[in-house]
Amino acid sequence: MTRWEHAKKQIREALAVVESLSLEIIPKPGSHGHSWGYLRCPACGDHKSVWSTPKNLDNHAKDLVR
Repeated sequence: MTRWEHAKKQIREALAVVESLSLEIIPKPGSHGHSWGYLRCPACGDHKSVWSTPKNLDNHAKDLVR
């Protein structure tokens, strides 16, 4: 997997936790707008968006880990 980098510290920390849980982190190349990328479960294929500018950083980070 290529190394990802998010601009916000709280989201980077949440992505590190998510990575340790074996979920795939897929950044959108050259992402513009609100979506930075998404998380994907390799087992079932479910996915969750990762926002580049969430309204509340702490809540978004907690939601990603959840």
